Amino acid sequence: MAKDKTTKDSSHAKTTAEEEKKMDWEEETEEDSFKSSSKTAQNYLAVIILLAGLLAGSVFVDVADLVRGEGISQKRLAGKDIFVDRAGKTWVSSSDPVVDLTIVNDESCEECKTDSAVVGLKSALPTVVPREISANGDEGKKLLASSGSKVIPVFIFGKSIEKTEVFPKIQNLLTQKDDTYLLDTSVLGITGKYTETPSFESKNQEVWGNPNAKVSIVEFSDFQCPYCKVFYDSLNQLMKDDNYKSKVKVAFKNLPLSFHKRSNDAAMAAECSGAQGKFWDMYNTLFSKQSEWQNTTDNNKFKTYAAQLKLDTAKFGQCLDKKELQGDIDAEKALAQEYNISGTPAIFINDEFVSGAIKFEDLKARVDALLAK
Repeated sequence: MAKDKTTKDSSHAKTTAEEEKKMDWEEETEEDSFKSSSKTAQNYLAVIILLAGLLAGSVFVDVADLVRGEGISQKRLAGKDIFVDRAGKTWVSSSDPVVDLTIVNDESCEECKTDSAVVGLKSALPTVVPREISANGDEGKKLLASSGSKVIPVFIFGKSIEKTEVFPKIQNLLTQKDDTYLLDTSVLGITGKYTETPSFESKNQEVWGNPNAKVSIVEFSDFQCPYCKVFYDSLNQLMKDDNYKSKVKVAFKNLPLSFHKRSNDAAMAAECSGAQGKFWDMYNTLFSKQSEWQNTTDNNKFKTYAAQLKLDTAKFGQCLDKKELQGDIDAEKALAQEYNISGTPAIFINDEFVSGAIKFEDLKARVDALLAK
């Protein structure tokens, strides 16, 4: 009997120990589950706080920088005009908006490089963001057509340039086109290239030379410009040679500059003479006698020249004084603007562009090279 009791007691103790162990395991499992759930809840709460902070603007660190450990708090930047980041890069604050700049260019054109020009632009306009696209691509062709520009590269600024501090200072160098602004690239020292040359035909003047000549010269000029007088002397010397006169044709485009006070009236005198078939006669007179009339204050000299050329002086005087052909002059000025021409003389010899006066030897060499082709 004692043996049976001992066996039962042993069995009961074993059962009790197993039950206690099971209870302990269940308690541990419940505790671990609680800890895991608590940790998950804490993680969710942290994420919610972070997202709420981002949305509310209470966290001022860029997410990508946060991941890299390089975040910069906007609070830290507030009130600073200059900031140097961990990489040693210096950032300068600006009240100007970001200004988009699209540059339509031909990467194969050596005269069209914009690197130095862009550096200069960034000095004057630090918030400009340039993007260069090919003039040969679909987007480039579309932008060229909509801009109306005949020269590459084309600099096209977004409308936000209006809100920059420098805008009032450079506005006269910009041409508004819908919601964009085109920059006159000649001020950047970029030679560039023309996508097409100006039309040869000019109103109120016959062709000087052979209308069917192989070489054409189109000159944008100002009768009061001293450099234009230098080119006139070179061209006149060339065209006096019958050998060249039969192989070259010349067209003149008026571009009277605003700081030459008598240039527009001189252009009008030439156009009014052209209306009577004597444009080139007045052209020669105005350039050869430039020193006589450039400091005058009225049109009397021009009327004297008209009488010497045996024009109908009454008709000429009315045309000159009432500026009857100002529209023709303005049209040629607008044509110059299309080609980003702002100075004189500007010369096209076939499809070659030359800016500034050309001496006779240089002009002759250029024409000879074209005739030899």
